[in-house]
Amino acid sequence: MREFIETGLADVVQVDLTHFGGFQPMKHLAGWADAHYLLLAPHNVCGPVGTMANVHLGVATPNYKILEHFNDFADPWVQDLVTGAPRVAADGCFAAPDRPGLGVALNHDACAAHPPTGGRLQLFEAGWERRGT
Repeated sequence: MREFIETGLADVVQVDLTHFGGFQPMKHLAGWADAHYLLLAPHNVCGPVGTMANVHLGVATPNYKILEHFNDFADPWVQDLVTGAPRVAADGCFAAPDRPGLGVALNHDACAAHPPTGGRLQLFEAGWERRGT
């Protein structure tokens, strides 16, 4: 990110918490971005656990602008994988977490009912955008 930030190529920093190393690297990046007057708008295609982690990061980060999320497009059972899944309120925002830890707990029965399929996108192979269709 150094080149993007220090050369002024970015107006908004949009990295993924779950791919960037977690809370500590994201807090460092947010501080660095803030020193350059940049906002953070994390990329988030996570399920409820990753989304809740991003909500926590947002509450603790002054230059956090907005959270991208795709929870509304996930299969309905995805929200059942945890108790306390983050939900968008009528105002379009996630509520600030008020439970210990991340504020979610795994529902082991729901997880067992939906085991991993091993699917993944092969971004550097021809036809990746068709996602196997």
